[in-house]
Amino acid sequence: MSTLTTVAGVGIAALGYQTTSEIDARLGPVGEMDDWLRSDVRKWVAGLALVAFVLGVEGRSLASVGVRPPVAFPVVSEFVPTFGLGGVTGDAVTALAWSATGFVGLFVVTTAVYNVYERLDLNTPEGFVSEQASRGVAGYTVTALSAGVVESLAYQGYVVPRVAGLSGSVTFAAVVSWLAFTLVHGIGDTFDAEQTFYIGVPAAVLTALFVACDSVIVVCLVHFAVNLVSFLSE
Repeated sequence: MSTLTTVAGVGIAALGYQTTSEIDARLGPVGEMDDWLRSDVRKWVAGLALVAFVLGVEGRSLASVGVRPPVAFPVVSEFVPTFGLGGVTGDAVTALAWSATGFVGLFVVTTAVYNVYERLDLNTPEGFVSEQASRGVAGYTVTALSAGVVESLAYQGYVVPRVAGLSGSVTFAAVVSWLAFTLVHGIGDTFDAEQTFYIGVPAAVLTALFVACDSVIVVCLVHFAVNLVSFLSE
C-alpha cells in the first residue's frame, strides 16, 4: 500500500464528517429532516465511506482498523481463572473486562477535569449535552451510538495503525490520532476553545485504550456508553 493511499485514508478518517457536512450543506442530498438526525446521517455516510476505502481501495480487511477481539486482559490472565473459556465466549469476557476498565477510567478522568473546569469557571460542553438530552431517549441514543462507532472507527481504528505504519511509532500515531480527534471538534461554532480542550481529555483516554487493547470494538463500546450516560444524567 502506497504512502499516498495511506495519507488519503487518514484524510478521509479525520475530515470525512466535515466533508460530508459541506457537501450536504451545498447540495442537500440528505433532504429535509431534523438537524440532529441530519448530523447522525452525515456521520454514518462518512463512516461507510471510510469502510469502502479500506475494503475497496486499500484491499484490506476491517481487522486492519481494529475490528477484532482485544488482546488478553492482563488482570484476568494473572488473577482471575478463565475456567477454560475460549473462542467467542472468551473474546466476549475479555472485551467486557477491557470495556469496564475503560469506562471507569474515562468516567474518573472526565469527572476530575469537569471539577477543575468548574473551579476555574471554564466552559464545558454541558450546553451541548443538555441540548442532546432534550431530544429524548431515542434521539440521544442514536447520537451516542453514531459518535461512538463512527468517531472511534475513524480516529482510533484507522488513524492509529496507519500512521504507526508510516512513522514506525505507535506513540507518535496515538498523538496524531488524539490531536485530530480533538481539533476537529473545534471546527465550526459548536464548541469554543475551552470546550474543545475539554473534549481532548476523554479523547486521550480513548486513544490510550485502543493502543492498550488493540480493538476498536472495545473503544466503540466505551465511547457509546460514556456518551449515553452523559445524556442520561441531564
